[in-house]
Amino acid sequence: MRVDTTPWVGPDDDRKPQGGTVDYFIISSPTYYLEEWVLSDLKYGAGIAVSPVRNKQQKIYGLGLLNSFPDRQPPKRLRIIIDQPRNSAGGGEWVIEIDELLAFGEEVKRAAAATRDPDAPCTPSESACQWCPLTNIDGACPEHEAWKLNLLGLEFDDLDADDEPALPEIDGMTPQRRRYINQHAHLITKWLKRLHAEEIHDVITKGPANGVKAVSGRAPPRKHKDEKASEAWLNKRLKREQIFHQQLISVAQLDKVLGKGVFPKSLVAQGDPKPVLVPVEDERPAIIRETEFDDLDAEDDAFNDDF
Repeated sequence: MRVDTTPWVGPDDDRKPQGGTVDYFIISSPTYYLEEWVLSDLKYGAGIAVSPVRNKQQKIYGLGLLNSFPDRQPPKRLRIIIDQPRNSAGGGEWVIEIDELLAFGEEVKRAAAATRDPDAPCTPSESACQWCPLTNIDGACPEHEAWKLNLLGLEFDDLDADDEPALPEIDGMTPQRRRYINQHAHLITKWLKRLHAEEIHDVITKGPANGVKAVSGRAPPRKHKDEKASEAWLNKRLKREQIFHQQLISVAQLDKVLGKGVFPKSLVAQGDPKPVLVPVEDERPAIIRETEFDDLDAEDDAFNDDF
């Protein structure tokens, strides 16, 4: 269902209402009151983990959901659910009180009004710049470029020096800055790859510059141009077991062939899931390694022995 968020974000540039699509929701009926409404959103993308905690998009959609049913008594709280099956770090549930949601709506109104100021300052961030086409054009947005460098503690002047830029020491980095850099690591990587691609394009089209030139690097792995033709040629010269490698199909493929859960679990080995970083409000239990506490106990014993 599409919800109208215009009362908070205002109309678009063509003066048309703005809104979004709610995948699934549970609200009060005309005859039965629910203290908690539910707003659920499916995120099928695998690239970026999406958390429901303080999720601004979903909170705005929650306001739109309230706006879509003015005849229903508002609930006391809203449960936001994100389902992201292709990214283990994404998804989850989060609950917000309606008073807090309405207060957030007033903040959205003020922020939306500020964007209509022709002299409004550019404020780069991951979410603000995610869909901006200027981020893919080298030098098109100085504020965005400066923000990327600031993530690593660099300045534009550093790039004009002959020496290598000095990155901040990890040992002296605050946990907050480390979290900030890790949170935006994919943006830094994307930006560096684009810089590299731009430089290669320039030296190929304009010739060597700044002490570098483009040359042919390592060729990609060789592969069969036509596997059937290769097989026919090889069958005349080699035995079949010399041509093909046979191996068992994967457990995931067996689920498709046999049906899920048919293959005995006693024959399946699976490693532990890799740790991922999520907001502390995430409902999944935190990982605490017992070995870390054992190490601390050992250090305490050594300390006591010295005294």
